[in-house]
Order: sequence, then C-alpha cells, then structure tokens
Amino acid sequence: MWNSVPDAELLTAAKSGALRKNPSVQVERMLKDPKAGRFIDDFTRQWLQRDKVDDFGPDVRVFKNVRRMTVDSMGREGRELFRYLLEKGLSMEHFIDSDFVMANDRLARFYRLPAVKGDAFVPVKLPKGSERGGLVAQAGFLKLTSTDFATSPIHRGSWILKNLYNENIEPPADVVIKEPDIRGTTTIREAILKHQELESCARCHSKIDPLGFALEFYDPVGRKRPEYRHVEELPVERDGTTFTKKIKFTKVPIESAMKLPDGREVRDLPTLKAVLMADRERIIKGIIGKLISYAHGRDVTRADRPYIDTVFKSAAQKNDSLRAAIHAIVAHPEFGRK
Repeated sequence: MWNSVPDAELLTAAKSGALRKNPSVQVERMLKDPKAGRFIDDFTRQWLQRDKVDDFGPDVRVFKNVRRMTVDSMGREGRELFRYLLEKGLSMEHFIDSDFVMANDRLARFYRLPAVKGDAFVPVKLPKGSERGGLVAQAGFLKLTSTDFATSPIHRGSWILKNLYNENIEPPADVVIKEPDIRGTTTIREAILKHQELESCARCHSKIDPLGFALEFYDPVGRKRPEYRHVEELPVERDGTTFTKKIKFTKVPIESAMKLPDGREVRDLPTLKAVLMADRERIIKGIIGKLISYAHGRDVTRADRPYIDTVFKSAAQKNDSLRAAIHAIVAHPEFGRK
C-alpha cells in the first residue's frame, strides 16, 4: 500500500491480533493516507506501462501539433483513472468503458472536450456519441502501442489480451516460430494476416489481430482518422547534396473488420467495446489477477482461480468496486501466506 515499512499503528494492530481479525480497518486507513499514492504510481506503471508512452516520438514531421507536454499528460491519464476509481469506490467496469475521462487542460484540449483549468486531472463528462472512455480509448494506450509514425495492430491486440484479459499469449517453449513470407503484400492488413497462415502463429493471432485492427481508426497519437496516411520521404536536392526531408502523404482506406475465433465481428472502437463489455466478468477477473500478482510479487497461475473468484464475488457485492477488490485481496487467507 505504501511501498515502505509498517508504521507504529500497523505494527500494533499486527501484534494485538486485530490485523488478522479485521484487516479492513487498516486497509481503509492506509488507502486514505497520501502514501497510498506510491502504490498507485507503482501498480499503474507496471500494469499500464505508462512510463513507456513516450518511448517513440511522435515523429514531429508527421504529427506537428502534438506537444511534449500533451504526450506527458497521455502517460498520466491511466494512473489518474485508477486513482479516481479507487478513491471514489467506483466499479472496475470503468476500465472497459465509461461516460467520463480523466483530463487536465492539455488532454481536454486534445480530446476536444470542455475546457479544464490547470494541470490537475479531473473527471470530464463525455458528450453524447463520443468514443472515448475506458483504457482502450485513451491516447496514452493508443500511443504506447504504436511506433513514432505507425500504428501496430499486433501490439494493440496483444496488450488487450495481456492486460485486460490477463491472458498469457506467449508461445510454448517447444514451438518453433517462423516468420511469414510477406513478399507481395501491399497493406499492413495483408502482411499481418500472413501470420494466421502459419500453424505456429494462428492460434494467438486469430485472437490478437481482430482486437488490434478494430483500433485502426485511431492514429499513433490516439487521434481519430478516417483513413491511413501513407508516409513517403521524397529526396530533395540542394547545392548538389540530396536530402530526404520532404514528406508526401497518400490516403489509403482502412480495412478493419475481422472476426474473433468465436465468430464475433469487431470493426471499430464501439464494436470492440461491445465485445469487451460482453466479456465483462473475464476482464474484471483479469484486473483482479493483476492486483493479486502485484500483491504477491509473482504471476498468477491456474491454482489462483479460486482466489480470484472469491475476490470477484466479494467485489461484486459492491458494484465491482476497485476499492472493495483490494479489501477482499487483503482479507483472503492466501494473502496472509504471501
């Protein structure tokens, strides 16, 4: 909770037996303390990789109007959503979809929402018809899973499986992975679909690719786009020296519709969110698994399923509250055997 040693009150509660008898008292006290911000910082950094949002660009030649401070705000949005849900005792469903976003002045301007004053993040109600809300609609996530100038459906889809469903998609150790032959392909879709033609790749890519392609209407910095802008560097000659500074953009249609292995079609962000909401229980259990993994300092396994189920049922009694889930983890007998 605090990333530190126990204070006197916690030690006293442990010594008297009160901590084991009713840990909720200390959990609540510690969550209300400003030092709980250390847990929020550390957990969201590990879970959402928010410190890596600015690892790539953006390429200033392509995204001229995206300022550094706006990118910094993108990296903070996921943390602030977690903090707000925790502080207010709100449902983990808001990680899937929500009617509000957490924004400061720069992010509100980037999302074209009503003005927010200052650097502090506050909840901002979304207008009717907005596709924002939830983790997969955050610019930080969309940028994290892109390069400096191109989106990556594979990275976006695998991130969703790993971090929302908490699904391990690493290939078995005895499987030899072969790179597909992408000669003759002309679009990113054609190249990526080549993976599904290989038996060693098809099982994972049949789940990854539809989730990722549904987000192709959002560019590498998380802005909505109607089509791809193919970037081509053109040579420019000056004083006998050739440079490649001139940029040419060519519009290319986006083909995003794909079917998941169970037959459900996803083609854009709204249909993706519909799938995620239909899988609501699996995703909330996936998030609980991430919390348990953090609490115990290890990956969760199949043996932890009863643990996860118990926490899920406890949180469900309080509208799937994030705060209630943390209380339930600490109260579980397995936590005392960490």
